[in-house]
Amino acid sequence: MHLKLAAIAVAVLTKSVFGQPNLFVSRGYVSHSFTEVPPGSNVWDCSITIGPFSGSPAYSEVFLTAPNNTMAIRDLLITTNTANRFVYLYAGVPNANPNLAPYKFTSLGRIVGNPTDTNTLLLIDVQTSGHFGSRGESNPYNVNSLRIGGDCVGDIRVVGTDIVFMSVSGNLVGNLSLLNPFAGGSGQLGKIQRLFVAGSIGTPGSSTRPFIKAWTGIWDLQAASINADIDVGSIVNGSPTHNGHIAKITTTSSSTGDLEGSIQAAVLGSRTDDSIFYDGRMTVGRDLKSAVTVTDELRAQGGGQPEISVGRDFTSGASLSVTNRVLSGARFRVNRNLAGSVSVTNVNSSTNGLRGQVIANAGNTTGTWTGSATFGGTTLSGQPTYSNLPSTLGTGAVGLVPYRIHDNASDVLVGSYVRPN
Repeated sequence: MHLKLAAIAVAVLTKSVFGQPNLFVSRGYVSHSFTEVPPGSNVWDCSITIGPFSGSPAYSEVFLTAPNNTMAIRDLLITTNTANRFVYLYAGVPNANPNLAPYKFTSLGRIVGNPTDTNTLLLIDVQTSGHFGSRGESNPYNVNSLRIGGDCVGDIRVVGTDIVFMSVSGNLVGNLSLLNPFAGGSGQLGKIQRLFVAGSIGTPGSSTRPFIKAWTGIWDLQAASINADIDVGSIVNGSPTHNGHIAKITTTSSSTGDLEGSIQAAVLGSRTDDSIFYDGRMTVGRDLKSAVTVTDELRAQGGGQPEISVGRDFTSGASLSVTNRVLSGARFRVNRNLAGSVSVTNVNSSTNGLRGQVIANAGNTTGTWTGSATFGGTTLSGQPTYSNLPSTLGTGAVGLVPYRIHDNASDVLVGSYVRPN
């Protein structure tokens, strides 16, 4: 969600004492208190109360920056006491306002919002040159932009709408969830539009993993490696539904880019949002070690590209489980060994089942296919030369490169003769 601001009409400048954070209010009323903890440390607790603004349009703007490049914020407490529809808070954003020094905060311990104010959308734009979250959970209403120059070590629970953009220059090890407590009491979750992590999400190989939860979906999630439990739309009033949408997930490293943990969603497929196209592909730089559950469909995107592409191995213990269908043209492509399990539950109509392809050793090296493949309750046997007809799978196929002739599916059965005219 991107919102364009009108020209600033009213300005109130609160001048800081040397060393204090700089606060500039362009619209609306703000009271604040800044406390250095401990004195002389250049680490600050900042409490900001944003009051009403009667102008038109009815929104408030608040800018908070550091006067130098060594200042940190421990706690940022934000209270909204306003009938305004929107409040914009910019914290540590260089050049967001020409009246303030262009410095980011070196770190930010946590953001404490006001999750009970249903009349106000608090949209935050935050930047740090170092770590975020050392003080525990942050609960902003909405994240318009969060750019973290180090690690994200604390949990972030967005209690309103969306994360529009978030980047982490280090690792993301805290939990991330989008929970809207005002959606009819249903506990619905919002969406993550773009999340980019230069390092890892979670700790590679660890059995302790962070979770990422979003009700509507995740449009673009990229990290060097991922070890997390990703859950898109699974809980409504305590009932699992998994009706969310994943439009793109990528592990970017070919040397460390494993995808571990679990993924649950209804759809893996492309979509367009805010005029940005997300291509609907899951690209794993190295090994896929995750349990991937798709409760509706894996969609084909065209262009000859696989919808799930694994750079090396689909490992033993990993799984891809699709409830309804892998659509025609969709491919699950494993560059080397296919040792995990693949299944499509419903093969009971002209629309369900495996209608696309599962490809092992797609890189044409020494890869093998040793994992199970089950369709409509029937597990293929004798791979790579199974006897089951494509119609029993959903018209699709599972194959090991180099491909073999499917004896029973050939126009001329192997071992038979054709009499010339």
